[in-house]
Amino acid sequence: TQMGGQIYSTTPMVSNIRARVVSVEVEPNKLVHQGDVLVRLDDTPFKAAVVQQKAALAAAKQNVLVLEANYKQASATSVQALAEKDRSQREAARYKKGYKRGAFTLQQVDDKQQTAKGAEAAYQAVLSSENAAKAAYQSQIDGVNTSVAGAQASLDQAQFNLDQTIVRAPTDGYVSQLALKPGVMA
Repeated sequence: TQMGGQIYSTTPMVSNIRARVVSVEVEPNKLVHQGDVLVRLDDTPFKAAVVQQKAALAAAKQNVLVLEANYKQASATSVQALAEKDRSQREAARYKKGYKRGAFTLQQVDDKQQTAKGAEAAYQAVLSSENAAKAAYQSQIDGVNTSVAGAQASLDQAQFNLDQTIVRAPTDGYVSQLALKPGVMA
């Protein structure tokens, strides 16, 4: 007699997500082709997650415009503070020269110098705010704002999970065991 054998491989099918089975599209011992739908899972929460992440992405994109406006406003405030600093320093120098000629009192000179120091400190504070606004606006990953990139990644994950609600055959073959029924958690 001739001894023969068959070689076969099994591919266990496990869902990447946890959801209730809505329908089973295959029967045991029937041929399926790669890409055929085997099982459909309840996609309701996954559709909602995609919508929620689309909204978050839109908000992140809108926030980039706000960050840009904040940066431009901080830049303008910085220019204004620089002008005030320069003006107060010139005025303090003018009062100092005038004091030497007797035109101003020492108290007036001291007041102008303190105003100039205050303007310098205010300028430094505004400059720090401008730098923070610039960093927030220009913060990027691969040329995309970090908030937008994070929201896009979350949307991609939500879309992946939604796509997993339809379980497809990974290869051609036969369904040898079928333990799922509608209503069961998979």
